[in-house]
Amino acid sequence: MPGSGYDASKFAVRLLSAMFFYAEAHNLGEVTGPDGIYNLTRPGDTRDTALGPDAAFVQTARLPGRTPGYAKLAPDLVAEMVSPSQYRPEMAKKAKLYIERDVRLVWIIWPSSQTADIWRPSSPSAPVMTLTIADSLDGLDVLPGFSYPLATLLR
Repeated sequence: MPGSGYDASKFAVRLLSAMFFYAEAHNLGEVTGPDGIYNLTRPGDTRDTALGPDAAFVQTARLPGRTPGYAKLAPDLVAEMVSPSQYRPEMAKKAKLYIERDVRLVWIIWPSSQTADIWRPSSPSAPVMTLTIADSLDGLDVLPGFSYPLATLLR
């Protein structure tokens, strides 16, 4: 898969940094970047499902300890920064997969339209809401107290 591009990478690092420093300051868990691969394969699956979200968060109580390979758990939160070569059907499929594999909060961030689709298990087939540039990403009950304005992220 080709790289995400300069802007998508810049925005992902910005979000990763904000999530990391917030989680660290409040001792809430760990944040990983796109090299932090999560093995979401279920028993009986005929194909492995391993994904590396642009940013992910795992709450302290669920941390796997030192894991030299892929983590065999679903993160609590994932964020995907959409690159110019990605489209809605592809990203919806990915969000649905995350939700199906027990991720509790998914942010699909669209720099080109300055919006973000928010996915939760309560609505596994469609985003529960779409944020605009005037809104903020909210960690809800997954990353409690975390809020990050889309205007700051996508500046």
